[in-house]
Amino acid sequence: MSLFTKGISKGVATGIGISSGVASTFHSPAAEKIVTSTIARFLPDGLGDSLVEMTDIIHKLFPELSVVDIRITLSVLAILQYRSTKPVYEIRKYQSAEDSPIAKSFVYFMKYATAAYGRTPLIDKASLLSSSDRDWIRTHTGLAFEKVYPYIDSRAVSGRHMLEHYVAVDDAQKSVILALKGTLTVEGAMKDLRSSYSNVEVWNRHFDVHTGMWKAAQDLISFPSLLAQVTQELKANPDYKLVVLGHSLGGGVAILVAALLAAEPTGAEFLTNSITFPGRRIVCYGFEPAASIDEEFAKMAKALMYTVVNKNDIVPSLSHGAILDFKIAALKLKSDPDYLATIIDGLLTNRLNADKELNYLRSLAKNKKLVPGGRVWAMDMDDRGKLEIGEVLNVNQRFGEARFILGMIIHHTPADCVTSLATLLELE
Repeated sequence: MSLFTKGISKGVATGIGISSGVASTFHSPAAEKIVTSTIARFLPDGLGDSLVEMTDIIHKLFPELSVVDIRITLSVLAILQYRSTKPVYEIRKYQSAEDSPIAKSFVYFMKYATAAYGRTPLIDKASLLSSSDRDWIRTHTGLAFEKVYPYIDSRAVSGRHMLEHYVAVDDAQKSVILALKGTLTVEGAMKDLRSSYSNVEVWNRHFDVHTGMWKAAQDLISFPSLLAQVTQELKANPDYKLVVLGHSLGGGVAILVAALLAAEPTGAEFLTNSITFPGRRIVCYGFEPAASIDEEFAKMAKALMYTVVNKNDIVPSLSHGAILDFKIAALKLKSDPDYLATIIDGLLTNRLNADKELNYLRSLAKNKKLVPGGRVWAMDMDDRGKLEIGEVLNVNQRFGEARFILGMIIHHTPADCVTSLATLLELE
């Protein structure tokens, strides 16, 4: 029995102690309070509020786990991840000559992704002054009114749910834009994570995808007015490309829509198939997208999609597999209080080997994960507190595990992403 377990036994109510067994000791209300308060002492500063919010979100996904079990697991994982000495992922650092066009495209096209939210003060309070969502999109993007098709919200399609979207024409970029609405909250992006994946056929290959987002993508490409608008503009503008984009949930759906509208790749670029107007270049931009495709799909789509992730945003790391891995860790800590006590002893004695414990928990949880698609860029703070950007070389290594760290929720907001993207222009 660990020193911490003995301490718990002395600190809990009469009648619950060593003779009652370690498990009953840890699972008494008094003991749970001691455990959570002890672990909380070692959390990184400022992380507590985010863990409270994540606890509530995960409890809705797994009501069979108690709030205390979830909070303890989140805290333990956060501490281990914070103390880990191993790099989370490998990157290829930004090179101005090669990467400037990509960085500028991220900055430029982000306005279309934020406009897809329609009139909401959460994006811009001034949006409420616009007479309609279409008018707001025109104002926000700087396009002429006739270059923006009417905004389609869920109420506009009778008898079926449709992901909000709009089509626009950007003459400066020679692009027909299909912008999809995302979600402004982490909780919204975690919708349907309890559902298993769907195995689907794309380009004569089979991949695992997020079931809900796949259905949303299929609904979009079968929506007559959307297809008519895109097809009409591609026909009318012979040298224009098709750009599909979105933020958060919209970004996760966007890669699936783009894949469904793209012919099987035969060269360095993807071209549209006959669902719209065939033979045009098609590209997708995902801003902090929800994880929607498996690693093999992501590799196949490297020339189709460009993804950017803002700092510690947790959403691109969340998938059915990641959530199942979290549940496995929670059940391990709940069912094996000696193991939990060993971790706490390590914290109290400053002998905790964070990498060893992380690797052990990872060995228990090997569910398949979904990841962001295409070429993925991550914006992170360096050791000097300066924002830097680099292309992620191993997407599964970076996004195959949810990181419960400072900024995981606030960094997902469009406003914070826009602020970070603005710094990319300073890299020139």
